[in-house]
Amino acid sequence: IPENILSKMGRCINLHPSILPAFKGKDAIKQAYLYGVKVTGITIHEVTPELDSGRIIAQYPVIINDSMHYDELEETIHRVEHIIYPQVIEKLLNGEAVEFGVSFGNCGGKGKCEGKCKECGGGCEG
Repeated sequence: IPENILSKMGRCINLHPSILPAFKGKDAIKQAYLYGVKVTGITIHEVTPELDSGRIIAQYPVIINDSMHYDELEETIHRVEHIIYPQVIEKLLNGEAVEFGVSFGNCGGKGKCEGKCKECGGGCEG
């Protein structure tokens, strides 16, 4: 986004489906999967004129095990995005610090919290 537009918009944040600075741009999930990394995840960062290069606000990892198919990785990344992004936005709006612990409580994002998650809002399928 050009600087003149960003200056009119104020602070903008972006959700990117990789652990930046790795796998910038389009198809980041596919890039990570094909490269063979064992850890990827999501990054929430400030938007700057340079693609996926703004200050990192939060990151959350996703482990890629040897038996994971691409579709499963993509689904997991999107599930993590839907849990973490709203929590980070809420903390930013409230002027609170965003820490690594913003998260899934006990389920690790696998949707198996068995009712023990304190922060997932009951979104897990226990």
